Amino acid sequence: MEKSIVKKKILRFNIYGEGIEVEDLILSEKHMSFIVGCSVATNITMTPGNEELWALGNLFTNHVINNIEDVISMKIDESSISVKIECRQKKQQIRPPKTDWTVPPSLIDEGIKWISEAPLYRKTGCTHVAALLSHEGKRLFLAEDIKRHNAVDKAIGWLIKHKYNSENSILLTSGRLPEDMVLKGVYSKIPLIASVSAATEQGVLAAEAANITLIGFVRNGRMNVYTHSERIV
Repeated sequence: MEKSIVKKKILRFNIYGEGIEVEDLILSEKHMSFIVGCSVATNITMTPGNEELWALGNLFTNHVINNIEDVISMKIDESSISVKIECRQKKQQIRPPKTDWTVPPSLIDEGIKWISEAPLYRKTGCTHVAALLSHEGKRLFLAEDIKRHNAVDKAIGWLIKHKYNSENSILLTSGRLPEDMVLKGVYSKIPLIASVSAATEQGVLAAEAANITLIGFVRNGRMNVYTHSERIV
């Protein structure tokens, strides 16, 4: 974590023009090249940490791999992520998750409180957070990144690496829920996605079509359930 934070002296003013010099904690960005096979390198910006999980999640949600067995090797250094993959895999057919479990609203509320306690966010106020719960409420994994899509990719990468049954998981995020974000959960067969922020119309339509329970504005003991409310009891 400490590689992600730098200290800097700043001037802190109030509205009356009174200022004091304080030491502030600032989040660091990392610029890397992402190389898959013989393809042209893609430049990415991310928060240091969980680079392997980010790569797995990104490759999976972009339909490049179906599982961790499709990854032949991965090399990570300070400036690049290089991945060799099995190129003969068949594209996985996307099917809506089939679940019969339900959860109380309090479980979602407690999960959102958990992501608000994320260490980098608490120190810098500069990260998005994505986290995974089991449908029984067990805390599985929490990731932070300057970009909300990266944070979600890191969480999904955890599912891929650990071969965890995604149909028994809940994805929590601090970011908005547009269509492309919801589709990451759809491709991963995560039945319930919840955020402290709002969903777009297209995000709601994608969740409805894919049998995903989509929840937004989880704040102060309240939440908006946009789709498939039967999972909330």
